[in-house]
Amino acid sequence: MTTRRRLTERQVLEVLIVNHGAIIPCGICRLALKAEDLRYVERDHHRAKHTYLDDELDAWEALNNQRYVHGLRDPNHDCHRRKTDGTKATTAGSDKHMAAKGRRLRGENKPKRKAKIQSRGFPSPEERRAVKEKYERAR
Repeated sequence: MTTRRRLTERQVLEVLIVNHGAIIPCGICRLALKAEDLRYVERDHHRAKHTYLDDELDAWEALNNQRYVHGLRDPNHDCHRRKTDGTKATTAGSDKHMAAKGRRLRGENKPKRKAKIQSRGFPSPEERRAVKEKYERAR
C-alpha cells in the first residue's frame, strides 16, 4: 500500500479557510486570514525564541507557543515585520530590541580585549636628575 503525501501547513490552512469556513485570526492584528493572504502567512512565536532558557519546560512552551501571522513580504499588512523590526522610527518593543537588551544585560556585547594606548613612560626622579645634570654640563 502506498502512503499518501502529507499536506503542507499552508495547504491545511487553505482547506480549513476555503472548504470549512474556519476563521483563523492573525496573531498580531487579529484580522482574519483570507485565502488570498495564505501565500504570505508565516508562523510566529508569541514570545520570541531568544527569551527562552535551556530547560525542558521552556522548550515545551516554545513548541506550543506558535501562531499564524501576516508575513514579512505581505504588501497589505506589516504585522510580522513590525513585531520583529519595530516601526520605521524606532526598534523599541520589537524582538530585535529585546534580543539586544538581553545581550547587553548578559555582557555579550562587550569587546573581549580592549587595546590600550601605550604610555611613553615618564622618567624616574633619578633619571630626571641625571638628564638635568647632563644638560647643565653641556652648557
